[in-house]
Amino acid sequence: MQGDFAQNNTCNADIQAGSNCDISVTFTPTARGTRSGLVTIADNAVNSPQTVSLSGTGTGTIGTTTTLSSSLSPSTYGQAVTLTATVSSAGPTPTGTVTFKNGSKSIGSATLSGGVAAITVSTLPVGTSTITARYGGDSEHAKSTSPPLEQVVNQATSTTTVASSLNPSKVGQKVTFSAKVNSPTTTPTGTVKFMDGGTELGTGILKKGTAKYSTSSLSEGSHNITAVYEGNADISGSTSPVLVQTVN
Repeated sequence: MQGDFAQNNTCNADIQAGSNCDISVTFTPTARGTRSGLVTIADNAVNSPQTVSLSGTGTGTIGTTTTLSSSLSPSTYGQAVTLTATVSSAGPTPTGTVTFKNGSKSIGSATLSGGVAAITVSTLPVGTSTITARYGGDSEHAKSTSPPLEQVVNQATSTTTVASSLNPSKVGQKVTFSAKVNSPTTTPTGTVKFMDGGTELGTGILKKGTAKYSTSSLSEGSHNITAVYEGNADISGSTSPVLVQTVN
């Protein structure tokens, strides 16, 4: 059997003279337009094997299969993860666009090249995201959606340091404490508490990973200053080493 055809038959190995058997042919086109094939029948005739030409016209669209893979799972919040969709069919290579979704929310789209489309994302939330790739079809190919892919994203870590603008200082002098919060995969946001031992001096808002707090009310003596970043759902909190601020 050749071409876009398949056959079933009721023929045994031996058929008595005057008997017959049935051969049924199914046409499954892999592309639109005229398709041809052959069915070959072997027997004990002089001109064996016998061939029968087959033809059919493919219409409609060809079914497709979409698969999805991740370059890194589990990943850490803020890390770049490449999601790759592969669309295949029994006919020509599919063309068109693939949309990537986290649940029902679109997280990007890409154009197929050689049946493959990919996007890179770094904003997936901490936890398990259910990602699918949805192929929109083209003039010859039907739509299809990949099986869901569970992308695990772990919370990012952070480290905090604190520095003083003037140490030692004098009573009544303005001192500015600067906290720097770093994360290996993202830039932390939020607020930082500035502590004098167990007493909160005040807070600062992180801008590009740095928060500041100024005071001129430190009493004479030594003060154990720390900066506390409480973190959020995506980034873990951290506390700086103690900075001993001396006020004369």
